[in-house]
Amino acid sequence: DHAPVAAQVAPGNSILGVLLPYTPLHVLLLQELQFPVIATSGNLSDEPICTDEHEALTRLRGIADVLLVHNRPIARRADDSIARVMAGATTVLRRARGYAPLPLVLKRKAQKPILATGGHLKNAVALMVDDKLMLGPHTGDLDTPLSLVAHCQAMDDLCRLYRVTPKIVAHDKHPDYASTRTAETRAVTPVPVQHHYAHALSCMTDNGLDAPCLAVTWDGTGYGDDGT
Repeated sequence: DHAPVAAQVAPGNSILGVLLPYTPLHVLLLQELQFPVIATSGNLSDEPICTDEHEALTRLRGIADVLLVHNRPIARRADDSIARVMAGATTVLRRARGYAPLPLVLKRKAQKPILATGGHLKNAVALMVDDKLMLGPHTGDLDTPLSLVAHCQAMDDLCRLYRVTPKIVAHDKHPDYASTRTAETRAVTPVPVQHHYAHALSCMTDNGLDAPCLAVTWDGTGYGDDGT
């Protein structure tokens, strides 16, 4: 009975996410329209979300025809979380609005606070204090100066929020990743972690698994232990 979603919404992707209105503004707009709308992020591809209305006039020119602004400034970027039902259970694919910076409680405690700077693509930082692991907001790819600013701000915000100055900073083993370079400027003790091993550890954490276990990481590029 409903018209199909236009192919331009998610080209080549058969999976669509559904977002319920979570602010009074959303409710008012949808009550006026009386039909679903397509929502996208307020940013160019590979750039962080635009949070300043004056900056938006320049950065979103050519994308947005009209800007609806407010007199309350946005303090921190917060993307939308993504969750999906997999194997009969709800799995959070991106911990952001509503989840971050709420902690994941792990089985082991860190002797000292540890900051993790994440990878170069689809970046998110993390902070571990005692047995609590806090994920920062989704930053995106670190290919632009604006993304690097958001990346560093996410780390500073986590450390300030939990009032710690980590001496141990974990980073991807790839020497040319932007997140590796930021780690080297912050760490008394930098700890490199191989890219695909980090993916395996993340999946173990998500599923509450302890070592030893078998992990198969099906991923794209990543700096190997042999330097390739």
